[in-house]
Amino acid sequence: MVFIFYFIKSLTGVFGVEDKVKFVDVMEGDSVTLLTDANITVNDPLIFWKFENNLIAGINTEANITDVYCDKDRVKIDNRTGSLTITNTRTTDSGIYTVEIFINKKSTKVFNVTVYVPVISRETSCSSSSEISPVSKCELLCSVLNVSRVTLSWYNGNSLISSTSASDSHIDLSLPLKLEDKNNIYSCVAVSYTQKT
Repeated sequence: MVFIFYFIKSLTGVFGVEDKVKFVDVMEGDSVTLLTDANITVNDPLIFWKFENNLIAGINTEANITDVYCDKDRVKIDNRTGSLTITNTRTTDSGIYTVEIFINKKSTKVFNVTVYVPVISRETSCSSSSEISPVSKCELLCSVLNVSRVTLSWYNGNSLISSTSASDSHIDLSLPLKLEDKNNIYSCVAVSYTQKT
């Protein structure tokens, strides 16, 4: 720990290119990986990850030191690329992540991570087809609110019935289902697909 902080102080005068902020959305409970795009097996760089300006992980390849300083069960740093992975994300993981990479010069990448919780609602509406044949027809509506890059699906048991996807950020998504047999078990599932960094 002392060794890593010593190098931070000694390299504060070295400047490099700072990337634009990259926005990353992830559904609560999913995993997210923040990529450095660095090859740390060649140039023996120093890499430091910060969350809201607090040091959370670091790599000193020359001294063969790799360490994570918070929640080691969920936060991992790749000792080949320096990329940071957070598993089982929580809303408290939302915020600004900064990685500082020292390879001859200092370069910085900034990630704005938002961990969101989809709200799933199910509505049922039924109506009789006619007075002569009072067979009720029902429609279920499954909705998720404030989601990004999510696939919403209806299942009859384990069989997929229908699905729809959203690629935009923070939108509401709905998927209706007309019931053919009220005795079956239907389920609505929302799944996020690979986050872009």
